[in-house]
Amino acid sequence: MHLDSFQILAIALSGLIAGLSKSALPGTAILMVPLMASAFPAKLSVGLSLPILIAADIVSAPSYRFEAAKERRLILTLLAGAVVGIGLGCLLMERLDGELFRSVIGWVVLSMLGLRILSSRRKKEGSTFEGMRPSLRFLFGLAAGTATALANVAGPIISLHMIMSGLPKRRFIAASVWFFLVANVLKVPFYWSIGIINPDTLKANLIAMPFVALGVWSGLKLVGRIKQNLFIMVVTALTFVAAIRLILS
Repeated sequence: MHLDSFQILAIALSGLIAGLSKSALPGTAILMVPLMASAFPAKLSVGLSLPILIAADIVSAPSYRFEAAKERRLILTLLAGAVVGIGLGCLLMERLDGELFRSVIGWVVLSMLGLRILSSRRKKEGSTFEGMRPSLRFLFGLAAGTATALANVAGPIISLHMIMSGLPKRRFIAASVWFFLVANVLKVPFYWSIGIINPDTLKANLIAMPFVALGVWSGLKLVGRIKQNLFIMVVTALTFVAAIRLILS
């Protein structure tokens, strides 16, 4: 696979974003979506992003293995829905052409930004829903699986679910990280079967690996110093503009 300078930059920045997202700035991985889709064909951008996200998941997950074990029933119920959603998302992906899929990515990102705003308001209001029914949790997993298969943008769905479940901070992060580790790995056979992950894309992913490590290291150094609310506001605004660009392109 021949890569131009902008494509190399997009892969490297995506690695940095993924590392920062998993270690200090949750939710910012959504920035990878418009970035990669502006550098590559829409479907290929999703396949290129997945191994980068998995690498960041692998680095982060061991730190939360004990908390994740306490929430294994929650994680497994979400994953049951996600398996169905991933299959549905991949079927939809196969039937959409490149231009239409780029617009779909834009609309999905806008929808996820709406969920992020809703989840932020619920957090401020202290609104939680302890004892969420398994059927509702399954539906969250289904929605997350579809969104992550189509465009790797399930983060706000899972964040909203965790807020509604009223989980303490470390269990919130642990359940999210381990859910995405398993869900992202489950997507690999689907992506391989439709050709958006292949030996050439995996070679291109090697560019991102040092930047994933740098992002995780930087995030751990910055986590206690950065003003999270201001940063998320800026990221949300940039992502909104990028999503509009995808829809109109």
